[in-house]
Amino acid sequence: MKLNCTEDSTCIIMVWELVIPSSVSLSPNFSRRCTDTRESLMATNGASPTLLLLCSMFFQAADCVFTEDPSYPIGLGILTQDARLKLINVPLDADGISTIELEAALQKHYPAKGFTPSDDKPFWSMLYLIPTFHNPTGCCLSEDRCKTVVRLARKYHLLVVCDDVYTVLQWELDDTTAREPVKVLKYYDQESDADYYGNVVSNGSFSKFLAPGLRLGWLDAPLVVLRRLVGSSTFSSGGDLNHFLSAVMGKALQMGLVEPHVADVCAKYKENLLAIHAVFEKRLEGIVSYTLPKGGFFLWVQLPDGVNCEQLLELCMSKYKVSFAPGTSFTTIPGRFQNFIRLCYSLADMDELVQGAEEISSAILELHDPEKV
Repeated sequence: MKLNCTEDSTCIIMVWELVIPSSVSLSPNFSRRCTDTRESLMATNGASPTLLLLCSMFFQAADCVFTEDPSYPIGLGILTQDARLKLINVPLDADGISTIELEAALQKHYPAKGFTPSDDKPFWSMLYLIPTFHNPTGCCLSEDRCKTVVRLARKYHLLVVCDDVYTVLQWELDDTTAREPVKVLKYYDQESDADYYGNVVSNGSFSKFLAPGLRLGWLDAPLVVLRRLVGSSTFSSGGDLNHFLSAVMGKALQMGLVEPHVADVCAKYKENLLAIHAVFEKRLEGIVSYTLPKGGFFLWVQLPDGVNCEQLLELCMSKYKVSFAPGTSFTTIPGRFQNFIRLCYSLADMDELVQGAEEISSAILELHDPEKV
């Protein structure tokens, strides 16, 4: 079956060439040729609707879905509330999801009689990941773990859905260091492998580096996935999910408008991140802990012992007029991540971020050591 890449998908072809880190094997140079075609690419109306579409096309209510803990609350809501899947949480660390814990969970829930893929059900279960600049922690799945995840996906017949919305936003913290691009997980699911099946999809979006209101994204997926999607009634009705903006974005990419914008956005986000870091270094050194991410939107901060994120949020909002996302909102397990907060450095201006970091610092000190406020 040949899947055509229409003119509406020109923007998708070109954005993959823009996202050089995630497409090293697809685009070895920085060509912006509009004549390139990629049979594995399709335009979408954003990452969130595409996640729900994949759930509805490949799984049924009460099927298992495995995911990192913590994870993106809206993603978790789509999986559990909208698709009504059974969520299995797997811990992660600085290198991403624990593949040891993941395999243990897979073994526990895998059917005793095994599973044989079919046209009606090509995958036993789903693994939902944010492998690059994870929300909320900012970590990236290490290369070794990427390879292990692909191996486990093939062994246990998983559809691995990668929420790759932050991949474009990368930088080096040290300006003297050359940027080492982070590859998306799908890069490791190579068609040339002897046991290749097509287990990994990359779900991308323009929202994080252009505008959320565009409702435009892309899906890079194997034939086993695209065959079912393009044959669905959803696509039979409209033929595409966002014709007009796909064409607009394609023209913007052709004109060279997007790449310099992305460069400016990355520089700004990095500057914002380092400004928050400077405040915390000055006021909270040795009190809070975090790892500076090299991309994405978020800083995941561990609070000192005895400081509860929800208590801190209440104080920040009532007295200091500043807000953040409490760690407890990124898990479905009660009691987890009570001493973590997620800060977003992508929305506010520099002065607002610095002031907010100062106010949060004062609130943390008020709860931890009032004499230092």
